[in-house]
Amino acid sequence: MYYGFRFLFMLKFNTKKLVLFALLGATWGVVEAQLGTLLHGGGIPFVGSFMIAISLGFLIAAKYVTAFRGSSIALALNACVIKFLFAGGIGIFPIMGILIQAILFDLIVGKNSDKTRYYMFAGSAIVV
Repeated sequence: MYYGFRFLFMLKFNTKKLVLFALLGATWGVVEAQLGTLLHGGGIPFVGSFMIAISLGFLIAAKYVTAFRGSSIALALNACVIKFLFAGGIGIFPIMGILIQAILFDLIVGKNSDKTRYYMFAGSAIVV
């Protein structure tokens, strides 16, 4: 028997959480596309570290809003689609970086959204 997207129906989403989740993903995608392009074009060093700090803020906010496993990956997919549409498909490596950050964050934090030490460990693991 195929249990493909069954987990989506088991989640207890209300409209407010779903709208907040979509808004976070879209905002992250726009910030990543616009600010990343601006900073890379300006020749500022260590742009990646600055963008990782911004993405960690969005990932922590999403985990606070919806504390289910895989929420950060879904948020990153939303941001990647926005970034892909803004960049025209040119920058595939930043999109891969966003997805890798979200996967690492979700693997480390998981459902432990109330423990600060998991956030600190996830942040340090993503930066390395």
